[in-house]
Amino acid sequence: MKKILARQSKKIKSLIKQMAILSDKENCSVFLVGGFVRDLILGIDNFDLDIVVEGNGLSFAKRLFNCLGESIVVHKRFATATIITKDKLKLDIATARSESYASPGVLPEVIFGSLRDDLKRRDFSINAMAISLNGSSFGELVDYFGGKKDLREKRIRILHDLSFIDDPTRITRAIRFKARFGFSLDEKTEFLLKQAVKKRLLFKMQKHRLRDEIILLLKEQKPAVYIKELNRLCGLKFIYSGIVFFPSLDRLLKTIEKEVRWFTNSQFSKRQLEAWLVYLIGMLDGLTLTKLRKFCFEYALRKKDTKRILSYKNFMLKKERKLHEVLKPVYLYKIMSPLSYEAIIAVLAKENNRTARMNIVRFLEEFHTIRPHINGDIIKELGIKEGPLIKKIINQVHNARINKTIHTFDQELDLVRKILRIK
Repeated sequence: MKKILARQSKKIKSLIKQMAILSDKENCSVFLVGGFVRDLILGIDNFDLDIVVEGNGLSFAKRLFNCLGESIVVHKRFATATIITKDKLKLDIATARSESYASPGVLPEVIFGSLRDDLKRRDFSINAMAISLNGSSFGELVDYFGGKKDLREKRIRILHDLSFIDDPTRITRAIRFKARFGFSLDEKTEFLLKQAVKKRLLFKMQKHRLRDEIILLLKEQKPAVYIKELNRLCGLKFIYSGIVFFPSLDRLLKTIEKEVRWFTNSQFSKRQLEAWLVYLIGMLDGLTLTKLRKFCFEYALRKKDTKRILSYKNFMLKKERKLHEVLKPVYLYKIMSPLSYEAIIAVLAKENNRTARMNIVRFLEEFHTIRPHINGDIIKELGIKEGPLIKKIINQVHNARINKTIHTFDQELDLVRKILRIK
């Protein structure tokens, strides 16, 4: 593994060297673990490093933060810390531990232990490998559970028979890794997964944990594939009772994938699209407005995400038909501008009408970034006092820009003078 570590970027190599030096000073055993090790063997870039410390992980984390950290968040209950380095790398540092679960889906009780204990509590063999960062053992692979062989044979395998019962989120993770890497489930793993699904363990999961797993799944490269596989093995009703994988949902998700790709590759977007949210809107498309509100509340979604989801639904319920006519620029701007990019792309994916699609694309390509150059301060210099008139004037200028009757700052100023009847 030393040769593989040597091929990493300068930032990664420098960080690993710092941790190796500090581990010897602190007299504790430090290991790279989990997804970083898996991706290292697969030759996949991963800039989020997971570290396990046999000893006092929090003390090591604080010392490391003092050396090269920009920010640190400490979780005393689990003896873990997250550091963002000055080079913008993310480190998750934990004290080696074992875990026990009082019941399926709840957070585990933590008992400090050895590296083997820590690796044994993990989800799959491919995520249960470690690389030593200490002295003479630096760069050595620790693989108690045959993870490297499973990687080579493209296999997803749990570590013990109660894995899915202890933590049902591993069901969705198994599907995520299966689709991401093109691996297959080990025969016993698939059998136990299906048994866990039959026992409705996914329905017992805490909503916030399920939310985080769903978002991770939707952030993968091809979420439509993942959702279809999730439905095949588990159905979707554990997410919410009204979500059913009809052929229409399959088509919608594939269309969303196409529209997201088009938008992402476009030159007019100034803000990055949160593509996962577009897919979530698509998944929830069949729910009523009342059920959507309930879903957003139960899953404790961020206010801005709830607003985008509900705005899409309201738009489809109230304004969809208006898009089926060729609209004047100002009116098109009026009905589309309140929507987020995520809601707009969801509307575009859902809409089959040719004129409606033309209107949406026209709004995005021509109108959505138009802003007047003139502002309230400039208008006040013309003798207008603070008040609603200023906003009204700016709106008129904005509309003229959208209609393309004016284009420059001087033309905007001339229009303001005309409105105010100033020579």
